[in-house]
Amino acid sequence: MVGFSGFTSGSTKTYKNRAYGISLEYPREWKKKEGDKGVIVMFLAPKDAGSSMFQPNFNITVQELSGTETDLDQYVQSMTEKEKEIIPSYRLETIEAAELAGQPARRIVFTSKQGYVNLKVVQLCTLLGTRAYALTFAAEENGFDELWPAAEGMIGSFAVS
Repeated sequence: MVGFSGFTSGSTKTYKNRAYGISLEYPREWKKKEGDKGVIVMFLAPKDAGSSMFQPNFNITVQELSGTETDLDQYVQSMTEKEKEIIPSYRLETIEAAELAGQPARRIVFTSKQGYVNLKVVQLCTLLGTRAYALTFAAEENGFDELWPAAEGMIGSFAVS
């Protein structure tokens, strides 16, 4: 099981979305962008953070699953199969048990390419009620470790009410 750490006091802002009942803390210097391309919210790292050609980002998607009977592993398998079809040079590294918002979750790590840029992506997925929640952090492989603590703090602060 993968655990997550938090932020230092005063270094974050709070994001809340009443429609989906979600909230999290995010770094003050990251830019918030809502409702773009099926994403509930995206947080963009400062342009100079850990990247030269790709702006690192963290996003949240929520999928309504009412009317379908699926468990977490089936959902993750379906999601990764779809990603393989649409993400260039998708290479799955690991899928492991985790926890998200106090719920059983899966942590998916994969790499891909966007043009000449090698990316590393970590996703956490959980099912709660009739919804699937996915938190995704993407950064250039060579700058990933520098930004991972911020993403880890966002994941650790994620809550569903």
